[in-house]
Amino acid sequence: MLCEELVDEPLDILDTYSPEQRKERSLRITLERSFEMLSVEAQDIFPLLAFFPSGLSRDLAKAIWDRSGNKVLLELFKFSMAEKSAAASDWRVTLPEPARTYAESKLQKGRKIEYLAPLVLDFYYSNFCDTVLQLFNKRDNKGQQLLLQENANLILFLEWGYNHETSSDKICRSARMTALLSPYWRWIEPNKDPLVRLNLALTATKRNQDREGENLVRNAIITLSSREAFKDVQSLGQGSYDIKFFEFETVTVNASGEIIERETKQADYFNEDLNECINIEMVAIPGGTFMMGSPKGEGSESEKPQHQVTIQPFFIGKYLITQAQWRFVAELSQVHRELNPEPSRFKGDELPEFFCPLFFFFFPSFFLLWRIDFF
Repeated sequence: MLCEELVDEPLDILDTYSPEQRKERSLRITLERSFEMLSVEAQDIFPLLAFFPSGLSRDLAKAIWDRSGNKVLLELFKFSMAEKSAAASDWRVTLPEPARTYAESKLQKGRKIEYLAPLVLDFYYSNFCDTVLQLFNKRDNKGQQLLLQENANLILFLEWGYNHETSSDKICRSARMTALLSPYWRWIEPNKDPLVRLNLALTATKRNQDREGENLVRNAIITLSSREAFKDVQSLGQGSYDIKFFEFETVTVNASGEIIERETKQADYFNEDLNECINIEMVAIPGGTFMMGSPKGEGSESEKPQHQVTIQPFFIGKYLITQAQWRFVAELSQVHRELNPEPSRFKGDELPEFFCPLFFFFFPSFFLLWRIDFF
């Protein structure tokens, strides 16, 4: 068909084109002929591949278009309208130029990115994000590989979500994913500050009235801010900065002190390496709001009036601060030069740093040390 089209063209008209123009024109005619031979489903989906600069995987295509999605990808590959990515760990097709430009020209009115974005964000939130986090928790480098091969798609749809996502279930998927993936953002945008995206995500959670998502984003902001400030003070960069989690058990007791319920929960933490021998495990404490004091008719006058208190998220040391940790921080601190690096009566690097009375000491940007007197 292409041959017939070119034969029918008068030679004097062909001669008016430059070699580059003739090449582009031949490619356009080839694409047109291939597009006409596609099935109706493939003609409908092909233009939408322009919204996937990292390529479209079979899993994502199935999530959006069910089984017909995979069928179309194979059809596009068969007719050379898309090519299989050789570098990806999964089966996906990409649009090389000029097929991408041609696909964009075929986009229909009302079939823009907003048509796809909610479905794509739901897949990333419910499937992709969980897979990546599990791989990183297992120290499997496939998590890094997945982020690298999906990064352009992820950024495109997250940015759409910050500005346009409106969720009926009050779950802002773009914001929650930004918070959950923030420890690994260097694989997505190596040279960009993740705090910029987290602030955009925070605005999106408020628009969607997603309180849980808002807490996730605030915790991520504090995590990154506190690490950066602490690193600047010490001029150190040894910290792994990977957010991990541990499980712990909570109990509910009745008025007699008997345990009536046990529940296993998780908490995030990261290791802050002070030097080669000293580190501190910092545990994330989520923010929240509660009523402080006793209501009318209960308690003493010193417990009134009952009022609402809001605590912002912060980090606290998982264990008592040791003398070695306290000495290191006291010597490096540029803010509290009056701190005594050796206040303990009993000496020993691994012994707790006793001090009277019980108090909390806030290092810059919520870096929290816990010191307690046992006597």
